[in-house]
Amino acid sequence: SINLSAFVKNPYTDDAYFDLEDFEKTVVIAIKALDEVLDYGAELHALPEQKEMAKNYRNIGLGIMGLGSMLFKMQVKYGSDDSLFLAHTIGNSMFRTAVKTSVELAKEKGAFPKYKDVVFDSTIMQLHFTRSEIDEMKQYGIRNCSLLSIAPSGSIGTLLGVTTGCEPAFRISYKRKTESLHKDQVVYYDEFIKEAKEFKKLYPNKELPDYFVVSDDIHWSNRILMQAALQSHVDTAISSTVNLPNNTTVEEVEQLYMYAWEQGLKGITIYRDGCARAG
Repeated sequence: SINLSAFVKNPYTDDAYFDLEDFEKTVVIAIKALDEVLDYGAELHALPEQKEMAKNYRNIGLGIMGLGSMLFKMQVKYGSDDSLFLAHTIGNSMFRTAVKTSVELAKEKGAFPKYKDVVFDSTIMQLHFTRSEIDEMKQYGIRNCSLLSIAPSGSIGTLLGVTTGCEPAFRISYKRKTESLHKDQVVYYDEFIKEAKEFKKLYPNKELPDYFVVSDDIHWSNRILMQAALQSHVDTAISSTVNLPNNTTVEEVEQLYMYAWEQGLKGITIYRDGCARAG
């Protein structure tokens, strides 16, 4: 997963912007690296069927994380029209760059063994490339049957101190528990998200602005619209969990799932605060 927040220049100012050029260079490097990982691990799969699948289709799944962190740095509220525009801009750039890189790899090393040029007739290809671009790419084929996948990225996002996957920040501050770091002791400590600390360091006398929203502040419809925006640029899977307050009704849950279906989402997960499985 690529950390989107790393590409924001002049963060927390009116001059903040997303460095799309640097991001595209990173996508190129990441696609090439993931393609090489397939060869590195070719003989390490547990089952012969897995070896055959990896060899014949060369599926990879480059994703993103730090979307919420990026929006904080750019002074944009998660779920707003500006945030959806950014998601479309970044998603479009990511998919086009990933495909073009994979086609270049096919030109150099060959397409995936089960390749057929109907790959380029898919809806997502038609939406992102012109007919002349597709005709040119068909000459070489494509190295990887699938390219992008947005996972929750919980562990790596937490490790880097950025928001996970395509989700907003869960809380501005929260208690974290560690069990394995202190022998047999369970230790709790207060934690503030990195962006809040960075903002307060820059502006010690200012309150956190209203664009510092967390999952409880964002209506579920805006979560669905964000996932729909990103999904339109993702050729395989995308996952996100919508956090709901404890007073959410069964009828509202029904509305949420129906709206997700109407927006064409591949899937959506919800978590209602206070459910039997503690959050």
